[in-house]
Amino acid sequence: MKDFTNKNVTLPLTLNLIITFGNFFSLPFLTLLLQHRGMKLTLIGIILGIPSFISFIASPLISYLLNRYSPKLIMFISFFLIIVGFSGYTLLQSFYGLALSACLVGLGFCIYNPIYQTLLSSLPGKQSDRAMMTSYWLANLAGAIGPLVGSLIGGGKSSKPFILYIVLLFIALIPVSLIDYTIIKVDKDNKNILKNTFWSVLKNHTFLLLASIYLLYFIIETQYDSSFAIHLQAISNNGARYLSYMMLSLTVSVLLSQLIVMTFAKYEKYKLEIFIGLVLYLLAIIGFILIKNVLILSIVVGSLLGVGESMIGPRIQILIGKSVSPEQKSTAFTLNNGFGNIGYSLGPSLGLSLIAFNFNLYGIILFGLIILIGFIFFLFFKSQPLSAEKES
Repeated sequence: MKDFTNKNVTLPLTLNLIITFGNFFSLPFLTLLLQHRGMKLTLIGIILGIPSFISFIASPLISYLLNRYSPKLIMFISFFLIIVGFSGYTLLQSFYGLALSACLVGLGFCIYNPIYQTLLSSLPGKQSDRAMMTSYWLANLAGAIGPLVGSLIGGGKSSKPFILYIVLLFIALIPVSLIDYTIIKVDKDNKNILKNTFWSVLKNHTFLLLASIYLLYFIIETQYDSSFAIHLQAISNNGARYLSYMMLSLTVSVLLSQLIVMTFAKYEKYKLEIFIGLVLYLLAIIGFILIKNVLILSIVVGSLLGVGESMIGPRIQILIGKSVSPEQKSTAFTLNNGFGNIGYSLGPSLGLSLIAFNFNLYGIILFGLIILIGFIFFLFFKSQPLSAEKES
């Protein structure tokens, strides 16, 4: 509880709670909203993938900006980009206008995410681990409420969730202005950021293994509000409702299981947690393919995915922060998010194209991706001891 009297913990956590809540009650319904407007699935997949692709392409530039200019100034710029981008989702109808909006949203979050992650990772000792796990828990608390709120205010058929999110973004500027950014360590004598920081992180073997896992992990996660939503719509004619049930089941199961994981965090059983998480992901995909009752499918698959996610997701973020020096943290998170954004850019278009072509093939490929993630984890544990396991 002492952590929550520290403004360096509470202000960033409050900020991200607002951001995540807005994401969860708006973005899961973007696929259905664009489909309702008459847009083709392939074009929807492209729009969903643009923010992540742009974020990856912009990673070197963002790394330079974060190491050269005031984090507070850069944070305000990120919010300007996100607000303009979401306004475009609300006001624009054409593919090209929505694509431009997606570019702005991608750039905005490409800046925001590494600053937020670095703020938490820069906290001293185990306080950083606790803050990052609490952040994950709070994000899923917002996720438990967000999709239900989105469905109640017209998610999938109305722009109201996006308008409400824009209002929340303006409110979020309050904690943005109050956060102490001086805890972020920057090497002011670094005259060649690309060589001494950017490429140095890319040559870090531990970082690359974790980042490659992150890429594949997010290809799986992008399926929830894209291809899964389309499948639920196809078998029920009320995809928004059952998507909200699935996302609610997912996030509630994350909340409950994450409390258990946090309780035993001091034992740092990374290998066991990740193994259990991967098995649960495999069971979820099997259920998604075989279960015919849409209500049971939504609840069972969502619950399995949620518990599996709680075992894997937070650990990757914590280990990324430990894999580099303090001065390299913002660059490492920028690059890691870039790898994740490759998954985000590939995931929706790949999934929507496959599910439109052959549902069974789609399920087999998802199953294979999870096996591949497990294999890379095996290589990681075999070749590189975890630095976190060496800490007292």
